[in-house]
Amino acid sequence: MSKDYVLDLNRIKSITQPLTTLENGLGSLSSLIEQIEQSRKGISENHSFNVDKQQIIQLLTLLQEFHNEITQITNKNIANFLAFQDNLLKKYREQYKDHLLRLKIDQEKSKNLGLYLIAQKKISKVDHQISYVNSIILDDWFNLLDSLNQNSIFLSLIHKIRDYYGEVTHNRLKMELEKIPEEFDIVIKNEFKNAFKEDPDLSFEQFFNEYEKLLTAADLSTRRKLLQRVKEKEELEKLKLKQAEQKQGYKDYLKLSAREFERRRRKKSREKLSEIDIPLNTSKELEISEEVSEKIELFKSQLEKKFQDDYLIEVEEQDPLDLIRERKKLKEEEFKKFKKHFDQEEINDN
Repeated sequence: MSKDYVLDLNRIKSITQPLTTLENGLGSLSSLIEQIEQSRKGISENHSFNVDKQQIIQLLTLLQEFHNEITQITNKNIANFLAFQDNLLKKYREQYKDHLLRLKIDQEKSKNLGLYLIAQKKISKVDHQISYVNSIILDDWFNLLDSLNQNSIFLSLIHKIRDYYGEVTHNRLKMELEKIPEEFDIVIKNEFKNAFKEDPDLSFEQFFNEYEKLLTAADLSTRRKLLQRVKEKEELEKLKLKQAEQKQGYKDYLKLSAREFERRRRKKSREKLSEIDIPLNTSKELEISEEVSEKIELFKSQLEKKFQDDYLIEVEEQDPLDLIRERKKLKEEEFKKFKKHFDQEEINDN
């Protein structure tokens, strides 16, 4: 079964290329025969030749006969090639038409299927045409610039584009500023804003890398000191805030009732300290100076005093459980006293 090919002009051209070569060769041969015929006439009319004219005339006659035979064969081959070319073009044209017809039928089926799916809301409608207009080239803009400057619609559109571009660059600058750590100097931020206005594609990381290259060692030292002071100031503010929270917690603690205060104090006194895990690989003692040893002993004494104040009951303080037992004992004695009194009154009444 022969294989069908789509119409390919290059393929047809490669097949019919020998026909062109044959036609060119036939033309060259015809020109050569004409030159020989003219030479034969010149020899016949010229009587100065010493050679045998009869032999030359016979040779030229043979050449003429050979030319006629070659011309006949070439014309026949050209006719065969032309017929072959026409049949080949007809065949490929018919096959290409059949291909286009099948493609059209497939497109109709696809279109019907797509309309059905769109009607059933399975898919969305697809645009088959471009919905925008291509912009004109730069040279045409220069030619139209004078007239466009007088066009109110064009000027209003340019104004909207400028506003939109400004909004986009402002949002991008805002995003880049949010990436900058808070401890950075405000001067660097302002310089970055100025550089960003000149180049909206500039990021803060790129700007800061170039900025550090331009600064001298003294400038870098000054910048670092300034950043350190800013950091210390922030830490001081955090410490003040923490102290304010602790002070507020202390005030809230003082507002507790005596009962709630005693309850919390007893709960705190019953808490036990968790044991401190001692590492096993502590056989080698650390070498420390005398000054460090004194500081360690001072810290241990302060820690011990704080522990006693927070967790141990003073000598003059009484245990809450003892107070409860004593009060219970007094209540029982008071109850027995009143019971005995009422029992005595019942006996007297009887």
